[in-house]
Amino acid sequence: MIDEEYKENVEYILSTILPKLQEIQKKVLKNQSRLSLDVSVSNKNGEGYISCFACVMNDMGEITDTCFPRFICVCSKEEMDERLNELKEFIKKYIA
Repeated sequence: MIDEEYKENVEYILSTILPKLQEIQKKVLKNQSRLSLDVSVSNKNGEGYISCFACVMNDMGEITDTCFPRFICVCSKEEMDERLNELKEFIKKYIA
């Protein structure tokens, strides 16, 4: 991938993906549910990415369903949008 495309993707993650992930975090926090959502950001060796781990737990604390999207700076914007939509649908499914 050329340097310019990588920089554009980093900017897309900063300006679009991160704010949308924060909206999802707020939604999870506002609504009582069995959902858990972790977001991790890393940029090791110039390879930036965001990892998300969403899960649902039953009354016994066992994980019953998961969603694990990764937003990598070398992915296309379309791929990142698709992964974000997967996460949104997962959250929507479990928030009453």
